Amino acid sequence: MLVISALIGLYFRFSGDRQKTTNEFLMGNKKMHIIPVAVSLIATSLSSISVLGMPAELYLYGTQYFLSALGIPIGGLVAAYGFLPIFYEMQVSTSYEYLERRFGQTTRTLAAILYTFQMILYMGVVLYAPALALNAVTGLSTWASIFSLAGICMIYSSQGGLKAVMWTVVFQSSLMYLAMVAVVVKISMMLGFTEIFNITNEGGRFMFFNFSGDLTERYTFWNGLANGSLFWLFMYGTNQSQIQRFLSVGNLKKAQQALLLSIPLVVFFFFFMFWDGISLYALFHDCDPMKDENVKLKSADQLMPYGILYIFGNIPGLTGLCIAGVFSASLGSLSSAVNALANITVEDFIKPFCCCKNISDTWMTLIAKLLEKFTKGALTGLLSGMAMYAWAGWGAIVTKPPIHTLPQSTAGCHIKSNIEFFNISSEATSITETFTETSHFIGDENDIFPIYKWSYMWLPLFSTIVTLSVGYLASCLLKIFIHVPEVKREAIVHS
Repeated sequence: MLVISALIGLYFRFSGDRQKTTNEFLMGNKKMHIIPVAVSLIATSLSSISVLGMPAELYLYGTQYFLSALGIPIGGLVAAYGFLPIFYEMQVSTSYEYLERRFGQTTRTLAAILYTFQMILYMGVVLYAPALALNAVTGLSTWASIFSLAGICMIYSSQGGLKAVMWTVVFQSSLMYLAMVAVVVKISMMLGFTEIFNITNEGGRFMFFNFSGDLTERYTFWNGLANGSLFWLFMYGTNQSQIQRFLSVGNLKKAQQALLLSIPLVVFFFFFMFWDGISLYALFHDCDPMKDENVKLKSADQLMPYGILYIFGNIPGLTGLCIAGVFSASLGSLSSAVNALANITVEDFIKPFCCCKNISDTWMTLIAKLLEKFTKGALTGLLSGMAMYAWAGWGAIVTKPPIHTLPQSTAGCHIKSNIEFFNISSEATSITETFTETSHFIGDENDIFPIYKWSYMWLPLFSTIVTLSVGYLASCLLKIFIHVPEVKREAIVHS
């Protein structure tokens, strides 16, 4: 998998215009086909965190989380017909260029910095989380995993540009889907299709329409719909990794087609993650690997790789193929983030401040200066929303309110044989044990500030409301004391 990914990058390094221009390297000469763009949108949005985490969430908390998939078409349609037309009409290179024309250069720069910081943290998790989980259940070196993935990603991303990134993602996504489907098919052959759903239902995992208004419940219909809609609106409408792909096809109609094509592909991904989760529960419903003393997984993220070893351990090649699928999910997200950061660095950090800007940039600077005073309202809202999100999230981490999982059983462990080659390395044990121990709640739950007990699914909506409310209020107050010159939208469009 790693070798083929590298070879794809080398192929695009020595084909076409050989990546000699920033237009080809960062935008694929704006001639990309909608199919690789649509497929690459999946890998950009869903990484190994999803491949390992989503089945584990369904295993522990039930199927209610699956309804967040309702937000995929909502966010996608709003982005396709509300956001993309503006980006194409204004001929921007990044989503943050729009912010400069609307709110000023300060807003653009700050948003780009925040996105860069977020992507750096995200890439660390994308690399480390699967490496740690696989190290725990396979003995595969954590650092070998990290360096091999990062090294190969650097090779094909830097040599082949956006073309290489998107075509490697097509290859990697096929492996990712193959791994998910293989797990479902094998467990269905072992237990029976109907039995999987019967066991899941008896175990209390089937739940789809929990209309509770309790903000502390981890998953409800309402927080799933709200979180899913906001997340996919962000991914499709503002995330630079996605916007870069939409702009690479060359025109609005193709960009909208690529986005609409990606929606059923993402829903298909969610469906198999859902099926993987309930299949793993059906397989281990009476002998939970996290409770079984002979196995004792330290984290739910290890369920998927452990399940792969458990069901494919005696079939040559399939274990490696499925593990390659997990790594493919990491590699696709990593390369997409790297390429997007390269684009942001050029377009948002270098060109706006370069003394050798071309003549068209002069007009852009004028607009930015005219709107700079109004910018203070937007920045106030942005910083307020970010601060509220950080406060609520960090408060939950520090206070550690209890999170109650659904029942897990070891009643059938005495009649099940464990896979003999399962071995947790001392490196993984020490790290995961530390995490597990510090995640237990100590003290009186009533002493915890109420917001700290909210489900993490509500935090994006909460911070979005704060951002819009504070930003709008601050803008209105500033306009009373500061005169803002009127700038016609037509002038902005034709800049």
